Amino acid sequence: RGLYWDNYGGNIFFSTEFPPNTDQPDAILFCKNDTIHGPCVRTSNGDRGRVVLYARSRHIGGAHGLLADGAVRFISENLDVNICRAIGTRAGDEVVGEF
Repeated sequence: RGLYWDNYGGNIFFSTEFPPNTDQPDAILFCKNDTIHGPCVRTSNGDRGRVVLYARSRHIGGAHGLLADGAVRFISENLDVNICRAIGTRAGDEVVGEF
């Protein structure tokens, strides 16, 4: 992700709005775009604008993800966006199957 820092301590959340390694920029309070960490845009600190971080990895083709049952899987950056969004919800009644 974009090189970032903030006052919230150890943030570990990320959005499943898009698959890993998306070209959509993270939206964070303070950021610095570079080729190592990924794209980001600065949100307004005054109005606490939308903050969103996407799953990113230096692994080619995707990122490792920890699932609720404790399993770890490699999640492809080519994952269908609807499946990506479905695996990020807990009460959407989606049936995902293997991905």
